[in-house]
Amino acid sequence: MLKKILVIVGIILGALILIWIGALISGNTSSNDYSSGYGEPQSLSVPSQSAIGQFDLGTPSGLTPPVSNLASKEIASTRESAGTTNDTASRMVIKSGSLSMVVKDVAKTAKDILEYTKEKKGWVVSSTIGEQELVPYGQITIRVPAEKFDEAMEYAHGLAEKVKYENTAGEDITEQYTDLKSRLRNLEAAEEELLNIMKRSGKIDDILAVQQELTRVREQIELLKGQMQYLDQSVRMAAITVNLALSEDLLPIPPAEKWQPVYVLKQAWSSLHNALRGISYLIIWLLVYAIIWLPLAVIVWAIWKLIKRHKEK
Repeated sequence: MLKKILVIVGIILGALILIWIGALISGNTSSNDYSSGYGEPQSLSVPSQSAIGQFDLGTPSGLTPPVSNLASKEIASTRESAGTTNDTASRMVIKSGSLSMVVKDVAKTAKDILEYTKEKKGWVVSSTIGEQELVPYGQITIRVPAEKFDEAMEYAHGLAEKVKYENTAGEDITEQYTDLKSRLRNLEAAEEELLNIMKRSGKIDDILAVQQELTRVREQIELLKGQMQYLDQSVRMAAITVNLALSEDLLPIPPAEKWQPVYVLKQAWSSLHNALRGISYLIIWLLVYAIIWLPLAVIVWAIWKLIKRHKEK
């Protein structure tokens, strides 16, 4: 009888352990999402035409004028402010950077970065402060004026106890912007021609056909203006992502620029430590809840025993 009880208990324990392992794997996946989101500067892709009107560079609501109200002259003027010298003024470069660093106080450092960003007339795109096994970590992404990019990187660098990873990048979008501007000019010429045709048309069917084509052309004009506005804002406001942690073990793994066995070993040991600790917690919970599941297991075994005897008779 004792042997059978132990078998039933073992089955229950096995099921609970499998459920716990599944939850642990799911938790590790969520943790890896943070690690993979390293904040590495990525190449810019202009949003598709269907996505225009949904641009969000992290600008506070109400500060960005609607695309439909954006004049071509305003778009062109931002190109002149993209650089500080004659050479940079003729090129449109999107600046981005990332830092991964150890700090004394995650929350305070994030607050300092936030205040600095506001002081430089930038804004926070996203900010995350969390805990991993009661140890805080954070990630903050900001946008600052492009001319303040180097200064902002230096400021963030100065808040660190140790900088584990630092990267800056620049993407030249001059050709892309010029192409959009050329397409916009052609569409505006087509719009003007359609308006002239509409004035000369006398038949209602012809007027309706021209009106339909004019509507289509105007939609494309607004879409191109939206894409150009997106590029303009990206050039004017550089993006910086800062990863914060109290120790190197909680920082995202840097890009694989070189072999780092010691760093990976620390990550693996930390994961094993967490798994063993989780197993010990599970055993404690099982022992506490034995008041509930152990009597139930005995009842189930007794019922199964009665059914088996009844079948034998």
